Amino acid sequence: MRYSYSLFKKEILEFSLKINLSNKEGQEEMIDQMQRNKLMVDNYLQSLILIIKKFLHQLIIKQVGSMKIYFKEVKFFK
Repeated sequence: MRYSYSLFKKEILEFSLKINLSNKEGQEEMIDQMQRNKLMVDNYLQSLILIIKKFLHQLIIKQVGSMKIYFKEVKFFK
């Protein structure tokens, strides 16, 4: 079977379109996953910061034993 140039060109264009559509869907999924990953990392870092602040506050109270000094330090860490 012989292909005419226009038929061959049409098949190539249709095939390219299918590939582009599948790539676009893949890109959208990848962007969604990247956004979910970013949210997870942001939440993890916020939790870590809160844990560190709490630890530092407890350490200040244990080292100094004064709530007056504690509140000065809390303002410093905010």
